[in-house]
Amino acid sequence: MVFGPATGRPKSAVFRTADVVGLDTLLHVTNNCYDALPNDERRDVFAPSPVLQQLIAKKWLGAKTKQGFYKKVGDDILQLDLKTFEYGPQKKPRFDSIGSTRGVDDVDEKMRRMAGGNVDDRAAELARTVLYETLIYSANRLGEISDSVADIDHALRWGFGWERGPFETWDALGVKATAAKMEAAGYTVPGWVREQIAAQGEGMRFYRTEGAHLGQLGLRGGFTPIPTDPRALSLDAIRAAGGEAERNASASILDLGDGVFCLEFHSKMNAIDPDIIAMVMKAVDRAEREGVALVIGNDGADAFCAGANLFGLMMALGQGNMKIIDQMVVDFQNAFLRTRYARVPVVAAPFGITLGGGAEVVLGCQVVRAAAELYVGCVEVGVGLIPAGGGCMEMAARASARASDDPQFDIMSLVRGPFLALATARVSASAEDARDIGYLRQGDTISMARETVIADAKQVALGLARAGYRPPPPRRIRVMGEGGQATLKQALINLLGAHQITAHDAVVSGHLARALSGGSVPAGATVSEQHILDLEREGFLSLCGEPKTRDRIQHMLQKSKPLRN
Repeated sequence: MVFGPATGRPKSAVFRTADVVGLDTLLHVTNNCYDALPNDERRDVFAPSPVLQQLIAKKWLGAKTKQGFYKKVGDDILQLDLKTFEYGPQKKPRFDSIGSTRGVDDVDEKMRRMAGGNVDDRAAELARTVLYETLIYSANRLGEISDSVADIDHALRWGFGWERGPFETWDALGVKATAAKMEAAGYTVPGWVREQIAAQGEGMRFYRTEGAHLGQLGLRGGFTPIPTDPRALSLDAIRAAGGEAERNASASILDLGDGVFCLEFHSKMNAIDPDIIAMVMKAVDRAEREGVALVIGNDGADAFCAGANLFGLMMALGQGNMKIIDQMVVDFQNAFLRTRYARVPVVAAPFGITLGGGAEVVLGCQVVRAAAELYVGCVEVGVGLIPAGGGCMEMAARASARASDDPQFDIMSLVRGPFLALATARVSASAEDARDIGYLRQGDTISMARETVIADAKQVALGLARAGYRPPPPRRIRVMGEGGQATLKQALINLLGAHQITAHDAVVSGHLARALSGGSVPAGATVSEQHILDLEREGFLSLCGEPKTRDRIQHMLQKSKPLRN
């Protein structure tokens, strides 16, 4: 709890992260540090933990042995009692400091609230203790492991998934004020930091803007620009330079130069809502009218797009306004088709979390330049729905494109994979895994560095434009028809009988089978894209009327995890 999102760390926090890494691996790392750092002032921190040694002796190594600090039993995750070494229900004590961070999106503000908790708040006191020691230790390593505060911040952010490195954290809390609190608590602030506080006064920072660049403080004072990849494009910098052409509450259109525009999402978690859909249409219109290409990308920390705005959907469901929901789906499908058939190349630049409607945005683009770290998937079944923004249609079309011209060819062999991926809400572990699943095509390309993906997408778009890009013709999709649909539904009945899925899982996946198979048409028939779009829309609307789907949506909104009902 303390060392999770409340302090800008991953949800897995400390002990769950240890389980994922492997407790034997963790012990190996700590032993290596202990042996290799004989003169380190905090060497004792790396001494092998008796608890860790005991768990390893029991061969409770974490996720790889199904138990470590946590153990999953059925749908429940139990936690280890470190005194008895028995597993029991998770305890969730409440602290005012942690409660004060809930609903706060700004990570800097969350850290300030945690560090500023009352002295009798044990969570806040623990956060301060670890925070102060981390900041001091990091400052003592400057000049030893690196001469750059940015390098140390990058190492901890990239290596451990922190949202802020130690020096970024110190800036957020206030360097001078935090140093004073450290000394009052009995800590020794590194001499070079005290010298810089004396020189800079109240405005002491480790980072500050130097002209058009971000500068970092050196060990002996003075700020130097932080080296950046020359290929990187900062949308914030483009905006600051007056490059924002249009904006609404959830999205913006920016001019990347050379006739290339960028559609940027900036809603919470970049979730798709009517404002984003409206801006998709405007962005394509502008690129066709004034430019040569469009990139869809953003500078978000973790998410390209976490899906559709479920809260808006739940509000409409609560009002019983199916007409609004129907129009929302139609608008999304039209946006999907608009990007696919634009007269200029539209290149998606996804990264990180790209789920549900976000995955459909990617599927709707003719070309994709993805970051290597990509977690993409159509996960709508988790809330009792099916992809209805073009996802089913695109997966069916890609399967059809790989089919032989032989009239007897078994289309089922190509549809089975997409059906299972959508029915199980499979999410890729990387961009290459996304290619294997079918969310990326063989011709889609990958950027190893997250920071360059928008610039790389721009170059891909320019290349297509200079080569004389023309939109593709509308597709005819060969489907497996009623026979294939019946086969998939029988498989669902078998899984239901074996208690591997719930009755509502079978209902949801039944609609998925209908959309992917082309509905009530003969096996091997060819249908239009609109035909399958209509089927996925009908399935989506039908499921919106199911009480169990509404329960799943409500549970996801409240608990941020799927409900198996």
